[in-house]
Amino acid sequence: MKGCLRMNKRLADSEWIILKALWGKPPQSMKQIVSCIQKEQPDVDWDYKTYHTYLRNMCKKGLLHAEERNLKDKLYSALVSQEDAIRAESESLLLRRGYFGSVGRLVMFMADSGNLTEQDKKELLELAGKLEKNYQNGEK
Repeated sequence: MKGCLRMNKRLADSEWIILKALWGKPPQSMKQIVSCIQKEQPDVDWDYKTYHTYLRNMCKKGLLHAEERNLKDKLYSALVSQEDAIRAESESLLLRRGYFGSVGRLVMFMADSGNLTEQDKKELLELAGKLEKNYQNGEK
């Protein structure tokens, strides 16, 4: 993504929700962002002022860019790529592994919780196979 920032901090849940509505799409107005979130995540029931506050704060943090179209309308675009956001989240988990013992223990807990989808399980199995193959080949 052009102009992407390197993240050094985890995103708040609200930031994930808004960024998800913007990733891979052209710049959007607040109305378009609200519509996208209501369509994709109907359980999110923020009011207009909440959206406005989140968008303003995300611009201040450097997560979003706001281009003014007129006095009352802005177009928002993400300055953080989905890959960078996921990387920051995974690095944060790795830094906190001392709290839960190991990455394997965390993944096992996720698997045992019953909250993984069939797709999640398939991806974990593929990853385990890839890691095993790399390990056998002496790769890091």
